[in-house]
Order: sequence, then structure tokens, then C-alpha cells
Amino acid sequence: MTLHSVSLTQLSSLNNPVYFTRGLDLASDSVVEQSMALTAICQLMGKDTISAFLPTIIKKLSHPKEIIRKKAVDVLYQFLCEMPEQTHDDRYMKALCDPDAGVMISALPIYLKLCKEQPAKYRHMNKAFTDILIQIVEGRLHNSFNYHTFPAPWAQVYLLQIFQFLGSNDKLLSEEMSHVLHLVIARASGKMTTPQASDAAVAVLYQVCQTILSIYPNQDLILLVTRKIDEFLNSSSNKIYLGLQLLEKLCERQPSIGGAFIPQVYQYISHQCTMIQGAAIKVLRVGVSSPTLSDATRVLLELLSDPSCSKELEDLCCTTLAEIGRKHAPSPAWYVELLLKILGIRSSTPSSLTVTPSSLSSPSPILNTLINYCTTTVDSEVKALIQTAAQQNDDVNSQKSWLSIWALGRYDPDFERATVWVNKLESLSENQIKWLLDSLVVLVTRLGALPKPLFSLLEPYTNSPSPIIRQLAIELVNLSNLPNVTSLFNSQADMLSILIEQLSTTPDSGLENTTAHKQFLAKFRKRANFPTEKVEFHHDIQVVFLHTYR
Repeated sequence: MTLHSVSLTQLSSLNNPVYFTRGLDLASDSVVEQSMALTAICQLMGKDTISAFLPTIIKKLSHPKEIIRKKAVDVLYQFLCEMPEQTHDDRYMKALCDPDAGVMISALPIYLKLCKEQPAKYRHMNKAFTDILIQIVEGRLHNSFNYHTFPAPWAQVYLLQIFQFLGSNDKLLSEEMSHVLHLVIARASGKMTTPQASDAAVAVLYQVCQTILSIYPNQDLILLVTRKIDEFLNSSSNKIYLGLQLLEKLCERQPSIGGAFIPQVYQYISHQCTMIQGAAIKVLRVGVSSPTLSDATRVLLELLSDPSCSKELEDLCCTTLAEIGRKHAPSPAWYVELLLKILGIRSSTPSSLTVTPSSLSSPSPILNTLINYCTTTVDSEVKALIQTAAQQNDDVNSQKSWLSIWALGRYDPDFERATVWVNKLESLSENQIKWLLDSLVVLVTRLGALPKPLFSLLEPYTNSPSPIIRQLAIELVNLSNLPNVTSLFNSQADMLSILIEQLSTTPDSGLENTTAHKQFLAKFRKRANFPTEKVEFHHDIQVVFLHTYR
């Protein structure tokens, strides 16, 4: 029964009789039965049954057999995970101070969870954790805890992770633990030459470096970390990956030191392992500065142009290029030109970048980034770049078609390109039609009513089954029927009042006696207090948007 209960879950219908059986097993004189019962409780325990077993589990912490005490600590850890609001600090301390090293090590996951959630509450225990780690590193535990002569690597990792939370933003505690961190690095580095123990040594070195980069900065320790990163980057693939992860954190915490590694990272962008490529890209995202921006963008654009580049790497590469360009671009035009290059590559690379019907259902994140940036940036060079790019991209099967549609409303001096796009309405996706109608609304406010040929082509969309398309078409028709629409949108005093009156009296607009209609008019009236702003209005049947544009 005990063995079968291990395979059950907390929600199993057989749990009630199993709980009763576990109570009998815990009261047994057999160490084996008690041990198996504790193992089963770890698997089956739920919030509603913790209180029933807790007193018995606490008693087991004083059991003469260390295996029972160890398993009781494991159960307490499961209790803590189920109900983190209930802690038993005196019981945890008893387990940590147990004379048996196995019981003491079992208590470390409990303290790791507690220190992660409430580091200030347990900072007074820093000295105790430091003493324990020193004893482990110096090999004072029984050799049964060793992994190929390496002393208790799992316990070392737990303690180093605890230090990671205790020493964060605490200069005094970080100084107290610096001695033991030096000791851990020295001993683990010495084991690197032992083939069987090298894996454990690498794991401990990686964690101690993570800890050093998380606590209050200590320049001597950071210098040791840079040396280990350099060793990892010049080793096998697994260590290269760990080195890149450490370098990413170093660039975040110490940009001036981590930035020195950036030229070395370029070689890993073309590595055969995609995990290493991804880790290298993440390093560039946080480590690139103005002096290294040009080389970094060149390397990333080359990767993006590679037909064998995976979809995950493409997305990571694009977001990284956009982020480092936004942070360090020498000018707005440079940044826009970079985003246009990315769009050009993604539209032309014959691999997973190839545009499919599903990818045309919405603009790409990079295109959204470009449009948002252009919307909030007033720069003549940016405007010229967007106009040139928009005129060269009238292909509906390209991601750049979204840019071309968006730009015609904001930048076009006439209805020439609008006519081209309206004639392609039947080949556009539903979202592209929405974008086109929205741009035409903006274009009409700039240039005046639509030419009659365009008006006749667009009027049928006022009966579209799509509520958004229908609303946009109605807005477009209403605007085209307004007298002197351009002077209306460029005037200051009467713009909104005239518009409110027109829209309030427009028959069959689809907005009468609806909450959306009331919200629409209320927002316009509120904005009437700001008559100097140009207004672009865009709403659907449920949500009303009102925003300014430049």
C-alpha cells in the first residue's frame, strides 16, 4: 500500500484511505514503514491535510534514526511549498543544527526558499551559513557526501544560492562572505584538473560566480569572475554557454568591465550550437555600447540574413537589434534606417522568414516598433526615409506593405498611392483593409474629401460584416461629406465643436443610442479644451480611441 501511494496525486479519489494508512505507518515501530510513509506524504500532501500530519512530522525531527529525521525535513519543505504563509523557524533551525550532515543538507532547500522570499528576515544567519560552507569546502563532511572527491557539490550550490539573496544590496554581509567565496573559487579551481570531479567543479564555479555578481560589488571578486569567464569562453561548448550567461550578468552589473569581452562574443554569433548563439545575442543586448554598436549590428544583420537561421534566433536577433539601436543610435535617422534594413531582410530571406498568409494577418513587432518610433519622432530625415521606403513597397505579400499603407496617410502629398492601394482591396487581408481605411481617414483630414472614384469603391464597405471595417468606412464617408474638412482639422477654435455637431446628427452611423457613441462624444467634448491639437479619431463598436499624431 505504501509503495502504491507514491504514484498517486493530491487529487486522487483513493487519497482518504491512503491518508489513514499513512497515519498507521507513521506510528509503526518499523523504520522502513515510517520512511516509506514519509516519502508517500511528500507526494500526496495537500493544504487540507497538512494540519493533520504536522504534529507527527515535528515529532519525527527528534527520531533516533537520521534517515527518519531527514525525510521529516523533506516533508516540512513540501509543507512550506504548499503553505508558504506558515513557517516554523524553530523547527527549521533544529534541522539545520542536526548532528547528521544529511539532515542538515536537507534543511538547505527550506532556507533557500525563505531567503529568496524574505532575505532581510534571515540575514542574521549569514554567519551560520558561512561556517557550514567552510566546513564543506575544507572536506570535514564524511566522504559519502563527496562526488568523485569533490566535497558535497549540491550542498555548496544551495549555500551559494542562499548567499546570492542575503548579500544583495548589503555591503556588510557581502564583505563577511567574501572570504568563503574566495575559498570556494580556489578549491573548485583546483578540482578542475581532476577529470571525474571537473563537472561538479564547473557547477560550483558557475554558481559562485553568479553569487559574486548578485551581491554587493567587490572588485577583487569581480576580477576573479572575469578570469573564470575568460576560461569558460575558451573551453568546450558547455563551458562557453555558461561563460556567456555569466558575461551577460557581468555586463548588466559592471558594463565597463563586461564591455571588454564584446569583440570576443562576435565569434559565437556564428557558432554551430543555437543555444550558444542565443546566449551570445543576449550578451550583445546588454553589453553593446556606442563604440561597439556598428560592429554588433553588422554581425547581427549577417546572422539575420543567413537562410539557416532558426525562427527563435530571428526573433531574438530582431528584438536585440531594435533595443541596442534605440539605446545607442547616433541619430533618429540611423535607427530608422536600421529598422528598415531588418524589415528588408525579413521580407526577402528564403527561409523561415518567408512571408506566409498567417504572417500577413498583422504587422511584425519590428514594424510596430518602427511605426511607434516614427509617430513620436519629428525629424525631416526620418520622414524622408519612410517616404522613400513606402513608395518602393506596394507588394501586398510583403511585411513592408503595412509600412506603405501606414505612411500614405501621414506623408503622401496626394491621392495617387491611395488609389493604387484601394484598387488592391480585394487582395488585402482583413487587417490590411483596416489599416488602409485608417490611413485614408488621416489622409482625408490632411488633403480633403476623397476623389469620387475612390469614394465609390469604398462606400460599399459601410455595410461590411466586420464592425471595425464598417465603422472606419462610415467615418471616412462622413468626413468626405464634410464641407472644408481640411480647414476644419487645421483650425483651432471651432474644430471639435463642428465635428461633434456633425457626428451627433449623422443618420445611420451605427453609433446612435450606444454606449460607444456616448463615450465617443464625451471624449471629443473633453478634448475641446485643447483646441491646438490635431486629432485623429479611430474607434470600433465597443472601444473608442482618441489620440494625437504628428
